[in-house]
Amino acid sequence: MSTTPVGGPSSRRAVIDRDTCIPWAEGRECLVCEELCPIPQKAIVFETADGAGDEDSPGVKLPVVINTRCTGCGICEYNCPVSVVAAIRVRAITQTGMLSR
Repeated sequence: MSTTPVGGPSSRRAVIDRDTCIPWAEGRECLVCEELCPIPQKAIVFETADGAGDEDSPGVKLPVVINTRCTGCGICEYNCPVSVVAAIRVRAITQTGMLSR
């Protein structure tokens, strides 16, 4: 996969698969994609879901991609801790509707 320089234009974007993403699917914290995003303003931010998770961990941080900031570099995908297939994947903009949201 080719990468785009940070801040450069790209026809690729990261898309989160909410069915497999740890915070979305399991209600457990995972900060990897946001922490490793190389964009200074961060292309991945968190929404706090009040009441998400169990009673011991309410308000789980749910990652959301800011499409206008994402360069499609793939760092998030390559470092996602979900086994087998990453829960965040970089796809051509024309393919982004094919993943669950």
